[in-house]
Amino acid sequence: MPPPAALLLHEPWLELILSNKKSWELRGSATSRRGLISLARTGSSKLFGEVELIDCFMVAKRDEQGNLVEVAGNEENFLVHHLSKHQVEDLSAIKYQKVFAWVLKDPKRYEKPVPYCHPRGAIIWVRIAEKDQSKGSQSLTLPMKATSKAMPMPKALPKARCLTLPMKKTTSKTMPKAQPKAHCSALKAITK
Repeated sequence: MPPPAALLLHEPWLELILSNKKSWELRGSATSRRGLISLARTGSSKLFGEVELIDCFMVAKRDEQGNLVEVAGNEENFLVHHLSKHQVEDLSAIKYQKVFAWVLKDPKRYEKPVPYCHPRGAIIWVRIAEKDQSKGSQSLTLPMKATSKAMPMPKALPKARCLTLPMKKTTSKTMPKAQPKAHCSALKAITK
């Protein structure tokens, strides 16, 4: 049963993490999430394994000239000194203003990738839907904020189906026209 939160990763980073060659995932924001997380390949709608997220700290920031520099008080963790942990050989590829290491340990690869329903707009985290077995209903897979707290484990692995909600089709005829604000009308009267 996969953990209910999935981190979206591009290749080669996903494979490097699963093969235990990469223990720092570099991101442009911090995360408060800790514990076991699923690993999903971006664009695949499949989970390929899981890993424990144990820490997060800033490893570099940009100076006024745009160069990556050490963080005061955390010089020993400057990303330049830890290539073996993050595996980013070309540091010019890092475009973040602040660079954070999300520290990972104990990766486990699934025997077969596990499908999930990928929600529109999810970029960093995906919450894996849980099927409500008592009622037999299907819940949604929702995008998650990078700073949200860890969630409880689901009771069962969801099936890879999405719930599609019908939407009313709108046209220019059915859309309400924007009304001018009161202060805009008063301004027009003054300027005439």
